[in-house]
Amino acid sequence: MADIACHYGIPSVLYWIQPATIFAIYHHYFHSYGGVIASHVCDPCFEVAVPGIPPLRIRELPSLLTITVPDDPYTSIFESLQEIFSFLDRQKSGAKPRVLINTFDELEADALADVSEVKLIAVGPVRAPELISSSRTRSGTWSGWTRGRRSRWCTCRSGAWR
Repeated sequence: MADIACHYGIPSVLYWIQPATIFAIYHHYFHSYGGVIASHVCDPCFEVAVPGIPPLRIRELPSLLTITVPDDPYTSIFESLQEIFSFLDRQKSGAKPRVLINTFDELEADALADVSEVKLIAVGPVRAPELISSSRTRSGTWSGWTRGRRSRWCTCRSGAWR
C-alpha cells in the first residue's frame, strides 16, 4: 500500500508501536552496524555502541538481530523489518519520511534526535484499549476516550507535520 501511495504522490506515515530506542537500533543495524553485530553474534558480551543509545551487549539487542540460522521461525519477521527500512530509504528523494513513534520526547530524546534521516514524531505513550479503565473514558468506550484526546493532540501538535 505504501508503495502505491508513494507512486501517486500521496504522503504516508509509518506508525511504529515500539519505543524510539528499538527503532534506532534497527535503523542503525540496517544502515551500518549489521556487519559488526553479525560478526560478533556468538559473543553475547560484546558491546555495540549505537549512536544515541548507551552501549549494549549483543545479548541485550532485539533477538531478531541475532538470528544465526536461515530456517529460524522469526526470519520472516526480520525480512519484513528489512523491507520497512528499505521502503523508508526509498522515500528520501523528497521530504524526509515520517514515523510516528510510541514514546514521548522527554523519555527518549537521544534516540529520537539521532536518526536524522527520518522525521521521528513522538505520539505516546500509546496504550492498548484494554489497559485503560472504563472510569477514565468518555461514555465508557475506547472511541469515546480517544475522540477527546485526538482533538487535543492534533491542536497542540499542528506544527509536527511540517
